[in-house]
Amino acid sequence: MPAEQVPFVPIAGGNPRLPGRYIVKLMRKHKVTIKVLAQRMNITQKRVRQVRGQGVSGNCMCLDWFEAITLTGLFSPKKEPTCPNPVS
Repeated sequence: MPAEQVPFVPIAGGNPRLPGRYIVKLMRKHKVTIKVLAQRMNITQKRVRQVRGQGVSGNCMCLDWFEAITLTGLFSPKKEPTCPNPVS
């Protein structure tokens, strides 16, 4: 399955922007509520609502929000490392 394309919108100065309407669409697609997203990112629900309305700009901000919603990258569930040859 190919990776999901993020619609970063370039603005003046080359600083990408993730529109609020896309954040809303992405949250609905991944069934992520405002409360859950706020807990994942350790921010307030008020901030999540603000970003859903206004969007975010900047490489790091766009990537952080995308990863938190889709559970990829930094926000992916931690898995226990498995050792193919465990020492007894």
